[in-house]
Amino acid sequence: MGIILVWILTVIIFGAILLVVLTPLLYIVLFVGALIVSVFTDKQTSKRKKQKAKVREVKEDQSFEAVKKQFGWTDKYGDSYVSSKIGKVLWVEGSRWKLFNNNEITGYSVVERKHGETAYNRLEGDNTDFRLGDTIERMGIIFTVSNGGSYEILEFEGNGKVSKMESDIKRHNNLVREFDQMVNGKIN
Repeated sequence: MGIILVWILTVIIFGAILLVVLTPLLYIVLFVGALIVSVFTDKQTSKRKKQKAKVREVKEDQSFEAVKKQFGWTDKYGDSYVSSKIGKVLWVEGSRWKLFNNNEITGYSVVERKHGETAYNRLEGDNTDFRLGDTIERMGIIFTVSNGGSYEILEFEGNGKVSKMESDIKRHNNLVREFDQMVNGKIN
């Protein structure tokens, strides 16, 4: 019976020692882990706040707003503005923007990516090769300027059925005409 009592006391004492030693270690490990997580979360939150601040900065940039006011609401294509009437292109991508006069634009190419041509009925009044059975993946313009740079105005990216995108296609055709007017001085 004395041996059992010694074993019980040994287990209790050993358990108490482990509890006294391991509990602070457990708290230290939990504290360090929480500290690491909070630092990582703060960095991610800080990055998001900085990105939002940059976008807000551009939106509040007085020179950007003044330039944007030169264009009408119908001149907006994607995030950019194009007007052959005033002879300017305001290219916008995220927080970056540039203003070009039509004499700086040396050329353009039309971006029309599609797939699934199943019907061959042309949409009336358009200049594209889109057919009613197509799915449009991407529409826009890539234009080049006199210093050799090229810029993309993306109007649509996704998967849209041509049959449901007639107004988007007409708008895209208007953008092509605007660039044709600026580059060639006439509409083909």
